[in-house]
Amino acid sequence: MNENTGKFRCVPCPAGMKSRYREVVVDGMGCPHYALTEFAWQMDQILSAGAARTYVRVLLPYFTYLRSSESSSEYGTGWESAWAREPEEVRESVRTYVVQRLQCQARRYHGYEVIGLRQGSSSSVRVFLAALKQFYQLACRAGWYASANPLTDTVSAVLHEVEAAERRAAGRRPRMPALSGVEVPRGRCCSENYFRLQEEQWVPQPMDDPGLPVRLVQGMRGAGWGLRDQIVVRMAYESGARIREVLCLTVGDWRARGCSQEATTFNKGSRGRRVKVIRFSSETARMVRAYVN
Repeated sequence: MNENTGKFRCVPCPAGMKSRYREVVVDGMGCPHYALTEFAWQMDQILSAGAARTYVRVLLPYFTYLRSSESSSEYGTGWESAWAREPEEVRESVRTYVVQRLQCQARRYHGYEVIGLRQGSSSSVRVFLAALKQFYQLACRAGWYASANPLTDTVSAVLHEVEAAERRAAGRRPRMPALSGVEVPRGRCCSENYFRLQEEQWVPQPMDDPGLPVRLVQGMRGAGWGLRDQIVVRMAYESGARIREVLCLTVGDWRARGCSQEATTFNKGSRGRRVKVIRFSSETARMVRAYVN
């Protein structure tokens, strides 16, 4: 008996069969699961091969869970019954899975759920929620799920639609994604996700280890870094400047300070004006001279 019996899994498409699918998702009985197979193909078109594979694999345990008695409802078990559930029932199923199977915490907050990690929590929860949201987006477009995407906060979605309409009315371009870096980031409360991971508090760690410079030099040489990359890292460490401030340095910025151990650069908020002076070691200055020459 196959050890995966009872679990959703991916199997290669049979040799000699003409199909656009490289893999087929099958359920615990070995029957093809069309929705997940189509989802795998769709993700392969828009994501890298590794990311698409991860999105599919992280959903398989959840679909196995849907077939279990733990997720039973008045509609029955499995995805075939989940399409009939209201968004709140789907959210309850996801909440239970995240708490019981992924060992996370969940609490209701202003119309959405905050997911908190604790010791022993699965590291895949972020990917799982992103993948499931993508799956329901496909299900809504394909007509497999009649209601709105249950992984989306409807209030935030409406606010974003209103913002988009106001931009169009004013003749402005649509808002660019956060990844583009050209838009002012929205606050956490403006997320469209119904399930939102609790932000971990960032505690700055000062680089006061006296042995760090030696390890940096050894690491860069061992990795075979070029002279330019070594200069960038050394300048950032020795001067405390931002990486972007170092990367945007020109030969003129160095010559303006006498071709020695200083260079002029811009500062945050200076709009490109060279108002800041950074200082670095004589060894880094020697490397800069060698690089320029």
